[in-house]
This record gives sequence, structure tokens and C-alpha cells, in this order.
Amino acid sequence: TALWLIHESGVDKPALRFAFANTHHEDKLTYDYIRMLSDKFVSWGAPAITWLEPERGFLELAKWKQRFPSRKARFCTQHLKVIPTRKDVEQLQMAGYDVIMYAGTRREESRDREALQPESFEDGFGAIVRRPVLAWTTEQVFAYAERWGVPHNPLYDLGAVRVGCFPCINSNKGELREISKYRPERID
Repeated sequence: TALWLIHESGVDKPALRFAFANTHHEDKLTYDYIRMLSDKFVSWGAPAITWLEPERGFLELAKWKQRFPSRKARFCTQHLKVIPTRKDVEQLQMAGYDVIMYAGTRREESRDREALQPESFEDGFGAIVRRPVLAWTTEQVFAYAERWGVPHNPLYDLGAVRVGCFPCINSNKGELREISKYRPERID
């Protein structure tokens, strides 16, 4: 979505804002990847990626909640990503900006996302959310990044299916097995 915004959307580059919600539970390769992307964006005349910080990082959040998140209690996304993003959007709106959010959400990712529309007003953010890659396949996403000379996150080469929180509470057993081989300390 960021590449599409920079190269094809028609939105003036200085008007763009890219945000990364730092969960404090990412792999070091992901942090390096975000920094590389940010440098690339700047080299194309777009702004650097802004890092959004939660009130508590992943481990502090788990201690505060006295449990780890699970598939049935996914409080992590709300606290680590949604709330910091909402605060960022509110600050921009209070400063007088007309915020339109762009999300890289794709229908192929889950049953819940199959029903999403390319554009909707999201009450939780008080803003329009556009999803320009909603109908794209995983293969199209990787091909598009390759077209612009952007490599994929190296975690994919190590068997990761998800590269957000690492490991994500939604990781399957096979993915956890792979992580235990190249990042045993994360499993410990």
C-alpha cells in the first residue's frame, strides 16, 4: 500500500504519512526492515516512517493483564496497534488535517476480511479508510514490491507466515517450530 501511495496514487508525497505501530515484540529483522523501508521512502521524496508507541509494550501489557493474549482474547492488537494509531489520527485531526487512512488489508488474509469494502468510514478512527490492495493476492503483493526494488522481509525466507509480533499469538505450530530453529530465544 505504501508503494502504491508513493508511486501510483496521485497523492502528493509531502501529504503522506506512514506509521509503524511498535509492539516492542518484533524480530530484529523486522525492525531493520522498517528502517530500510523508511530510508527508501525518503529517497523517493516521501516522508520517513513515523514510529507509534503504545502505552505498554507487549511484555509489559501481558504483565499488566496478568496473561498472554490468545486467539480468544486478542487484546494485544487493540492496545499495541489500534489505540496508538487512533491517538495519532486524533492528533492530526486536532491539528486541522483531513485524515484519510490507507490500509494494506487484503480479503485473502482471513474470513473476517472477506466482507471488507474498498472504502468505508471507520467510527473507531473517525476517518475514511481506503484499502487499495484489498483484492490482491499474496503473489501480487510480492511482485509489486519486487517491481519497485523492495525486497520482502527476510523472515519469510525463514518460514514465517506473519511478520508482525514475533511470534504472533496466531502463529501455528509449524511456524513456531521454525521459529524455534532460528530464534530459540523467542520461544524460550
